[in-house]
Amino acid sequence: MSKTKILVDIDFKAENMRRLVKMAEDFAWKMYFVSSSLNLRFTKVKVYETKKGIHIYLDAESERPLTPLEIIIIQLALGSDYKR
Repeated sequence: MSKTKILVDIDFKAENMRRLVKMAEDFAWKMYFVSSSLNLRFTKVKVYETKKGIHIYLDAESERPLTPLEIIIIQLALGSDYKR
């Protein structure tokens, strides 16, 4: 198994608990889509608040090493800021 670290930078803060729950549900569905489409498994998730939003650090395992382009595509699919 090959291990990869993926950073997702989201420049948006939820204004209330309802919106935060919706963001978390949407992110979970995106993780499911990415993991099932690319046959990888997320093993750890860490979330940190930033000035503009949140940083999400994901540990993932796959059968083969992911290319840098694949990692970028995963970051975009999960909603990361494309300018980072």
